[in-house]
Amino acid sequence: MDDRGTIDSLFEQLTKKVPVILHHLAYVSADVRPPCRRNAADWIASTFHMSHQIDRVLKLSQFPEILLLWIGHNNLDWVTLLGESDISGLSILADRISACYETQLQRLLEAAAEQNHSVCVIVFALVNFESFFGAREQAETIKRQEPSKYPYLETDYRYFR
Repeated sequence: MDDRGTIDSLFEQLTKKVPVILHHLAYVSADVRPPCRRNAADWIASTFHMSHQIDRVLKLSQFPEILLLWIGHNNLDWVTLLGESDISGLSILADRISACYETQLQRLLEAAAEQNHSVCVIVFALVNFESFFGAREQAETIKRQEPSKYPYLETDYRYFR
């Protein structure tokens, strides 16, 4: 938690040390699912799922030297997929998501291995919700005391209720 009311992104920290070209390919509501065409809801929400994001990385004119992947948490909505009372399919759902993630990560790693330069792939795990909401509560307290701090704090309320 940064009590100054600002959090320098990894990009901002890196640009202080080396020149950086940033390609931000993450999208809110993206899922880890088998490759498929984007549906109408995806187009309206401007969502590109993991397979689409990997496609976009592979089409870049220069393959990145550093790739940051965060699995996110969108596939955790098992109630929508299985029904509220049907937890018997959780292991099948987990296996399906894991297989899809592995397939996409393998595509990325194979392309990275073919490059003429070093490539670092950093994979983040699922978000720690307890820590996330604890940090947000601290930021909210700081913002109440000094409203100019964390000017974009309320933006995440649309995504993390």
